[in-house]
Amino acid sequence: MRRLAIVLCVISGPALAEPNPQLLRQIEHNLRVFDVSVDTSQLTTAQAAQLHLLLTSDSDKLGYTRTRSRIRAILRQD
Repeated sequence: MRRLAIVLCVISGPALAEPNPQLLRQIEHNLRVFDVSVDTSQLTTAQAAQLHLLLTSDSDKLGYTRTRSRIRAILRQD
């Protein structure tokens, strides 16, 4: 019974989590640099995480065009 409770907590935890509002504001600010306008409140947690990682670590290495292309690909994901 204890295992079942732990499994249910693990399974239900991430599904109920929402992206942090501060993180969403930072993403929105960084997306403006790439001329991308999006309602960040509609982002999934996975999309927010992918965008955050892209915008904070890879954008300098990839350049403007490739980063913008990857942003648009992330936003097309469901």
